[in-house]
Parts: sequence; structure tokens; C-alpha cells
Amino acid sequence: MQTITQLTDFDLQITDILLVHRNQFINKFSWNYYKSGRKIDGLVLCICGEAEFLFPDVRITLHPGQVMFLSANDAYTVQCAGETPFIHYTVNFRMIPDHECLEQNPILASLCSGTYRYLTNEVNYHQYEPEFAQLLSVWQTKNSGYRMMAKSILYRILYKYLSDVGH
Repeated sequence: MQTITQLTDFDLQITDILLVHRNQFINKFSWNYYKSGRKIDGLVLCICGEAEFLFPDVRITLHPGQVMFLSANDAYTVQCAGETPFIHYTVNFRMIPDHECLEQNPILASLCSGTYRYLTNEVNYHQYEPEFAQLLSVWQTKNSGYRMMAKSILYRILYKYLSDVGH
């Protein structure tokens, strides 16, 4: 993994949220739908258990309490790693990064392109879990204005994640 120097100013535009769910993979379950690439961006928060993400260039284990950004360019297979079910939140979305911002921030450009993967520290779980839970609730309830509210929550999550990357 790359060493992080600093992530300065950053901006992006969320155009659409496609999926928000809380899901569970059991032992020996493998999801290989993204072998040729995701084509959408995503965030995943591990609540319980562990998951192995098998990218073409690296194998990453996501532990409880960690968040990982998944680029639209990422190709991978994910599988439950161990006997404990991998319980997680996932949000899939489309975003447009600010190109000037990407030019000034190689770390952000690497995240968005899928050439760099950052996992948050488990001790920051308390900052992320309530946001993911609220996002799921808004998404499932579908009250008037839910798409706008869901985007605002996702922006908060992405802000926390990118701030975490930059420290």
C-alpha cells in the first residue's frame, strides 16, 4: 500500500445512489459479479466477520469496523473469510470527481481510479456506523425527498472517509 502524504482540498459530485443495503455473506460464500469491473463507485463498512477482496494486483482483508472505498474501475471477487458471517453495509453510487481537484491530489486521483485502496482504522467505527444505518433507513423508507437526504448522508460519509485518508 502507498504511504499517504496529505490529501488537501477535495470535491466530487454524487449523481445517483443505486443501492444501499445491509447484507451478510456466510462461510465459503463468494461474490464474483465484479470480475470485469464495478462500473459504479461504492463504500463498504464491515460490521462483523471478515471479507477477502481479491483484486488482480492485491488481496485485502476487510476487518470489523473498517470502511473501504471501491472505485468504478475496481475488478475483484469478495468472499467471506472465516466461520463468522461477513455482515456489512454497502452503498453503490455514481460520482463525478472534480478534475482540477484530481490533478492537485494524486491520492484522491489514485482512490478514484482504483490504483490505491485505503481502509479506515477500526477505532473510527463509531463515526461511520450511525451514518450508514441512517442512510439505509432513509433509503428503505423512501419518504418524500429521500434521494436528496440519502445523498447528503453519503456526502458526510465520504467527507469523513476522505478526511481519514488525508490524516
